[in-house]
Amino acid sequence: MSEQSKGTTQAPAPAEISPVDRAPSAKEQAWKKNTLRPALEKSPERQPEFTTISGHPIRRLYSRADLPNWDPDRDLGFPGEPPYTRGIHSAMHRSRLWTMRQFAGFGTAEDTNQRFRYLLAQGQTGLSTAFDLPTLMGYDSDHALSEGEVGKCGVAISSLADMEVLFDKIPLANVTTSMTINSPAAVIWAMYLAVAEKQGADWRKISGTLQNDILKEYIAQKEYIYPPEPSMRLVIDTFEFGVKNTPKFNTISISGYHIREAGSTAIQELAFTLRDGLEYVEWGMRRGLDVDQFVPQLSFFFNAHNDFFEEIAKYRAARRIWHKTMIARYKSKNPRSWALRFHTQTAGCSLTAQQPYNNVVRTAIQALARSSPRPSPCARSKLLPTKPASPIPSIPSADPTSSKLSPTKSNAALGNISIESTPWAAWSPPSSAATRSGKSPKPLTVTRWLSTKKKKSSSA
Repeated sequence: MSEQSKGTTQAPAPAEISPVDRAPSAKEQAWKKNTLRPALEKSPERQPEFTTISGHPIRRLYSRADLPNWDPDRDLGFPGEPPYTRGIHSAMHRSRLWTMRQFAGFGTAEDTNQRFRYLLAQGQTGLSTAFDLPTLMGYDSDHALSEGEVGKCGVAISSLADMEVLFDKIPLANVTTSMTINSPAAVIWAMYLAVAEKQGADWRKISGTLQNDILKEYIAQKEYIYPPEPSMRLVIDTFEFGVKNTPKFNTISISGYHIREAGSTAIQELAFTLRDGLEYVEWGMRRGLDVDQFVPQLSFFFNAHNDFFEEIAKYRAARRIWHKTMIARYKSKNPRSWALRFHTQTAGCSLTAQQPYNNVVRTAIQALARSSPRPSPCARSKLLPTKPASPIPSIPSADPTSSKLSPTKSNAALGNISIESTPWAAWSPPSSAATRSGKSPKPLTVTRWLSTKKKKSSSA
């Protein structure tokens, strides 16, 4: 660790300078007079103001005048060292690749178990579980309100028996598992741990991530069951249990992705998500938990949108703010509490069903922005098939959570297929009858899907 980062306090970073307060150098002023002004007289700028995708003004030029008293050792630092502007890992992917897991879940527990085992056989290094809407809302599959939604956007889990089938022949002691569930998260996690215990796994050694972020449900996704206070009590119950029994399991994934998808700007996404994180910290401390015991088990989840530099700045700011707040407000002494661990997912709201090839370019830029500021190893992106007539490739992705989309004509038939949000897109899970008969399922392609729809339409 460098000398500048050994202390537990940081000098305040310089505030952003307004155009009025800028003090450009003589060389910059000469450039403006002798080079810029003649160019603008000949060819004026296309619009009066340029902004980021979030509406933040972009200046014509950035120079040292925008960073007075800026100290790179203090304000930027080195990778793996406070304030973690350049990432929490010193060697990042040069040392270790991210955990590769594809968001998957469809139909029955038996169907999804077949899918999980297939993905692991292809080299995937973890599992990411998608649950159907009744499970997410705490309903059994045979409840009247579950009709039409069972197994549609994820796997249907109504009992411990279902959970045992879901992870049958999958050694939970050796596989990390993420579970995208919030309101009933404590119950689903209890089922998971019961299955792990039945397999003989040591709870203190198993690892994975539980989304369990109820605050963003009230803000954005709206899949809440109980009022805020009892819901928060359940979340803190999992924190307390995790500290005592599952120290390697992330007991929450505090999510900005859904907030961004609901229409926020990058700054709003960051503000709401970090404030949610601080609220969880404060509730945990009020429960009597040691901040340096439970905070290292908190993880985060951000969106990656189209504005390359704005997204990089967002990730860097997130790490700096979290580091500073954990030390200044909560008096944390543990570097593991200072480090903001997060994964990102490319922006579903930026994609278009009508022009799917544009999605390839957009998600590539978003994934590059995600990688450039050196986020945590748990990162993933949405990828699309480049040849719709061929089987859609199984593409490994990283870590938990995602928005859920039902398999509709607009997002499947027209090619806007998010690997996370339509788990069946890359593979058609076998029916129970097909499994019992020993038949191998055929890969689901856009062509096959369309032909099936046409047959159904003609028969109707």
